[in-house]
Amino acid sequence: MNFTGPTTPGGGSLPGVTVPLVSFYVDGPGSNVPVGGQTQLRVATLKGQSLVNKELLVINEQQELMYADSPAAPFQIKRYNDGTLGGFDFNTAVGPGSFVSGDRYDIFIVGINNTIDI
Repeated sequence: MNFTGPTTPGGGSLPGVTVPLVSFYVDGPGSNVPVGGQTQLRVATLKGQSLVNKELLVINEQQELMYADSPAAPFQIKRYNDGTLGGFDFNTAVGPGSFVSGDRYDIFIVGINNTIDI
């Protein structure tokens, strides 16, 4: 199922806050776009936007991916930030534990966080 929401934001929107910082399809066009089966998104930039030192809200096909270490639950991810790369890792113990070809992802910035989380 592919996302069918609006394709253009309304006036006065703040990129990354009220509209996605970045949107992509798995296996889609663009630099650093994940491929099906990949379990991590660790990049300095994605489609020209920095993911380093950011708190991210990640939406997969309108399903929010939750940050947690335990207990294991579906749609669970762990923040990744080493100061030069940012992003997240899937919890591979629960589904979906990896990127699925054709799925749409929307990433929003919800804050700045310089904590090193790897």
